[in-house]
Amino acid sequence: MDAQPDPDFFLNCHQQVDFYPNNRVDIMLSDIYYRGTYQIMGNLVVLTFEPGPEIPEGEIIFEMLNPAKLLYLENGTVWKKVSGNSIWN
Repeated sequence: MDAQPDPDFFLNCHQQVDFYPNNRVDIMLSDIYYRGTYQIMGNLVVLTFEPGPEIPEGEIIFEMLNPAKLLYLENGTVWKKVSGNSIWN
């Protein structure tokens, strides 16, 4: 709280995953992009990256809940497909 310029001001990090042809994937975690690959195994989407501080095991696993929602198994958050041209849609 002391580092905030105003008690009512908070900056939230943006998280996003983008899937591309040829099993390529980009994911943004706490404002840093990581590029890797993905594979679909049943209802799981397995993302593979070079291990690093935010992805120590080099792997992130999502469960497909439906065509527009992924469940991040590590922390139980639901990632929703962006509709429109803004993350706020």
